[in-house]
Amino acid sequence: MTKNFLNLKKDGEQGEINIYGEVVPESWRWDDEMSATHFKDQLDKFDGVKEITVNINSPGGSVYEGVAIYNMLKRHKAKVIVNIDGLAASIASVIAMAGD
Repeated sequence: MTKNFLNLKKDGEQGEINIYGEVVPESWRWDDEMSATHFKDQLDKFDGVKEITVNINSPGGSVYEGVAIYNMLKRHKAKVIVNIDGLAASIASVIAMAGD
């Protein structure tokens, strides 16, 4: 399993997020999993970007965490572009719908 489940890159006004792996509650999180709290901590670093690309390859996971991630992306002022790199199953498909 990858230790780069949630990879972020910021280049000026462009941001990129890779969501690879399962979405889980914070108390269950391992290196290859992501929670809404962890996602928020990373998304906060994208203050001021105008466009965020979200690449997804995830089997899904916790509905509660996924809905929170979806809402964070929808609320962000940047344009959100979503790419499905492999799989966006279950709650990951809802996260994918946060794209503009």
